[in-house]
Amino acid sequence: MVGFNEKKLIKSVKPYLLKCRPGDYYHALTIVKWVKKIGRGRKDLPILITAGYVHDTGWYNILPSKKGSVGLDTILSYEKKANRSSVKMVNKILKPLGFSKVEILKINRLVRAADKHKSRRADEEVIVDADTLCKLDIKHLTKKFKKADFPRLLVMLEKRFGSGVVKTRIGKENFSKLLTRLRVDMGRL
Repeated sequence: MVGFNEKKLIKSVKPYLLKCRPGDYYHALTIVKWVKKIGRGRKDLPILITAGYVHDTGWYNILPSKKGSVGLDTILSYEKKANRSSVKMVNKILKPLGFSKVEILKINRLVRAADKHKSRRADEEVIVDADTLCKLDIKHLTKKFKKADFPRLLVMLEKRFGSGVVKTRIGKENFSKLLTRLRVDMGRL
């Protein structure tokens, strides 16, 4: 990758993320913080950072209404459509920024891993763990979901992400702590 420019990337992707689900822009910023922490020292860190920013752009203009938080059932019903839209959106955003075909293919593979919450390679572990850890944040949940869905979300997070999804050392060190803090934060609402 020649001359990675994170500020230029953010400027390009932000308008799309603001037309995704509520909270997706905040989520992208947060996942990139985790990507940088988990992926520190990796030569492909710019690719991983890029995947962090664009991984949810498939949600662009997918939901019928984006005012305020959305119900969990609504998000789940549109998830497959958004995931199918990801490749098109990633290409649309990254081609004008000068990303090569090889880089875009790799980023799309990382996005698919995040969409499926499954990793088979070390770079996929970074993005999947970063995305998982982001979901254990009360601020993320309150921006995206209705409070009535929080008990169901907690069960889903424990089952869907708890066993075997988190694979990196940093992910494993933080998952239980973040989940415990999320339970406490949910109890305060």
